[in-house]
Amino acid sequence: MWTPQDRRLVGDYGAGQALNDDRYRLIEPLLPAPKPGGRPRSTNMRRLLDALFYVVRTGCQWRHLPSPPAFPLG
Repeated sequence: MWTPQDRRLVGDYGAGQALNDDRYRLIEPLLPAPKPGGRPRSTNMRRLLDALFYVVRTGCQWRHLPSPPAFPLG
C-alpha cells in the first residue's frame, strides 16, 4: 500500500530520486550563477538536475524524457 511518505520518496515519475529540498540546498551553491546582462535564465535548474539524474539513473535518452513541464527539454 502506498503511503503519502512513500509517494514523497518516489517523487515525480516513480524514479524515487527526485531532489528533495534538503538535497537541492546542498547542490544549489555549486550551480553557476546566471551571467550578468542579457536575458534572464528561463530554465528551472532544479528541474534540469532532476532530468539529468533521471537520465543517468535509468539510462534513457534525453529525447525520451517525459515532456515539459515535467522536465526541461531545451
